[in-house]
Amino acid sequence: MEYSGNSHAIEEQEIHLRDILMVLSVRKWVVIIGALATIAGAIVYLVLSEPVYEAEVTMLYEKSNPTTALLDAIDFRQLQSELELDAQKAFLMSPIVLNEAKSKLLNEYGLILTDKEMEKILNLTSPRGSNVLKLTAKARTPATAALIANTVARVFIEKNAERKSSDLDRAISFLNSQLSQLQKRIQKLEEEIAKFKERERITAVPTQDGWELPGLLQKLGEMEDQLVQTELEYEQVKAQLEGIRMQIEEKKKELDPSVQQMTVAGGLTPQINELRRQITELKLELNSKLELYTEKHQDVIDLKQRLKAAEEQLQEELAKLAKVRGESLDPITEWQKLLEQETDLEVRLRGLEERKKLLEAKIKKFKEEHPDLVTKDVELMRMLREKKLLEATHLELKKKLEEMKLLKEMRSSDVTLIKEATEPRLPVKPKVKLTLALAVVLGVMFGVGLAFLLEYMDNTVKTKEEVERLTGLPVVGIIPKMEGKFLGDVKVQMLPSSAGGDGGPPTEGRPGSGGAVVKKLRRRYRQQLEQLLKRKITNLPPRSPIIESYRAIRSNIRYASLNGDIGAVKTILITSSLPGEGKSLTATNLAITFARSGVKTALVDCDLHRSKIHYMFNIDKSPGVSEFLTDQVEGETIEEKVSKILKPVDVENLYVIPSGKLPPNPGDLLASDKIDKLIEYLKSKFEMVIFDSPPLGVVSDTSVLATKIDATILIVRAGHTKRPVVAQAKEMLEHLGANVFGTVINELDVKSRRYSDYYYYYSYSKYGRSYYAPEEEEE
Repeated sequence: MEYSGNSHAIEEQEIHLRDILMVLSVRKWVVIIGALATIAGAIVYLVLSEPVYEAEVTMLYEKSNPTTALLDAIDFRQLQSELELDAQKAFLMSPIVLNEAKSKLLNEYGLILTDKEMEKILNLTSPRGSNVLKLTAKARTPATAALIANTVARVFIEKNAERKSSDLDRAISFLNSQLSQLQKRIQKLEEEIAKFKERERITAVPTQDGWELPGLLQKLGEMEDQLVQTELEYEQVKAQLEGIRMQIEEKKKELDPSVQQMTVAGGLTPQINELRRQITELKLELNSKLELYTEKHQDVIDLKQRLKAAEEQLQEELAKLAKVRGESLDPITEWQKLLEQETDLEVRLRGLEERKKLLEAKIKKFKEEHPDLVTKDVELMRMLREKKLLEATHLELKKKLEEMKLLKEMRSSDVTLIKEATEPRLPVKPKVKLTLALAVVLGVMFGVGLAFLLEYMDNTVKTKEEVERLTGLPVVGIIPKMEGKFLGDVKVQMLPSSAGGDGGPPTEGRPGSGGAVVKKLRRRYRQQLEQLLKRKITNLPPRSPIIESYRAIRSNIRYASLNGDIGAVKTILITSSLPGEGKSLTATNLAITFARSGVKTALVDCDLHRSKIHYMFNIDKSPGVSEFLTDQVEGETIEEKVSKILKPVDVENLYVIPSGKLPPNPGDLLASDKIDKLIEYLKSKFEMVIFDSPPLGVVSDTSVLATKIDATILIVRAGHTKRPVVAQAKEMLEHLGANVFGTVINELDVKSRRYSDYYYYYSYSKYGRSYYAPEEEEE
């Protein structure tokens, strides 16, 4: 009857922590080698890498300096190309500084560096929220790193001082221009006063403070004073705006050629100009609203939001120019600041222009409303008041001019060197500790990943539970993989006399076979036979775990037969999925085990293609099964014919029928009635008949035999047989209607951590021979 394996139904395997730890334990050498390989690579990298040293210079950027305070005081701040912190960073990395530094390094120290090398080895950082600049330089030697850092820092400070001096020059030039204009206006006004006095025949000029002016006349004087002050401020702002526009044109020349082309040909410039126009209009409108409303009025709030949005959009458009240039360096930053200053000055200028017109209109209207106030004394008073105001302004500007000249002589810089670079003691690259730490971590990760990858790619069966899950069949026995003292001491110097012929190794007599090739194949075949004979239980030491394993299989078969699980079993078919899984050795050892226990046993070699049983017992291959099935055996009765092929061996109670010569149609022979008669005859004469059949996945012979035998055992070689092959073999047997008793796992490495549970059993069984019944002991 067919064994029911429902309790072992195939189900998807769940992964547990124990499985993960098992994989790591089994493949620990993969993890170790992977980690060691990574660490070795890191060590090679550290050894081959040239050390890189980094020296650091610390500088302080002082926003509040005398020049800034002075220019703020006279409202000339827009004339100074003051750099904010980001602009200072950009300026340090600009060609203006780097080219000068390269020249100094070459001329004074003979150190040659290219632009790319300078950009690569230099780095400028600034702690957030501070005015500290940290310049680092990298080099192959500590001295070179310190030299480069200090040289670049000194050049940067010098260039910064030059820029500051240039700012002062522009301010001095502007003040000289303003003083010259004021002087001309004063001279012109003095001439007008002299002519007016001569024309009106005024000889005495009382001071303005001595005049008793009526209320209306006082009001007129105040309005005229405001007009004069507005005109002066208007002229100053106009001059400032002209200076800013000149600087903008100068900065355009410093831009990248591609950016210059865009500013000239159109590109982004129309957008920038339009945004600047919008910002100017919005600022003017905002100023007008603030004269009427407070900061919290909705119209004021809306205007501020629109102004903020326009300014942000302008920043984005200007950033595009920097992006086209490839890097945000100083010219773009300064140009952007100058554009902002130009916009502010335009707003101020338009505001002053409107104020000037408004005052002129008010004065004109006031005079029209009070014609009697227009007297020669009033006109003279106006001119004298204007002259006094111009002289006071001239004196103030002259004082500021002298202060600026003094600052220019000082040649100070906005950047101060706090700490010079010293020669570093340790290299920054390669970072030995960090590299080794990362190598260890990444190496372990690589090894673990490789271990799980190999485990995933290895689709061979490895455990008893896996075989049961794949086949739905019980594992009736486990044959451990043994080496050394647990194997027999067998040396095969030459193949038995039965070697050669059909199904055997190639011989010199085969046509088309070279002698060297034949010898090589025969040597390999001999080595394979030697390994089989070493595992034949008659050649094993008495306490070998392999012997105990076959006794366990025999006991399981007996128990199942007596208990009625599979019915009375007198014939057993041993098969496998593919060659090389140990079915012939299993059939041999199982037959010997039954015979040693007193059971009269027959071993039949039905693997007509690659027979090995005759080698195992050193008997002739022919006559055998193929001769019996083809009527090439003499005898009138089946008993006489069987007696010709049935051969006793050196194991009591055991008889062997070899395969015979390879016939042209093995499958047809095994499907004939004669094999049925042979099976029935052997069942009548022997207590147990074991058949060695070809692999299921190679030929169809097994499918013919499986239906004629009481029970079939499928051999699975641990770590060799692939999972799909095992499942396919089981499905094939079920499809044929074979009575599959179970599976035997062969060559299981019980010493592996993966099979530690099995190893405990086999370690115990070496010392537990008395556990078995007396009749099961060797004779």
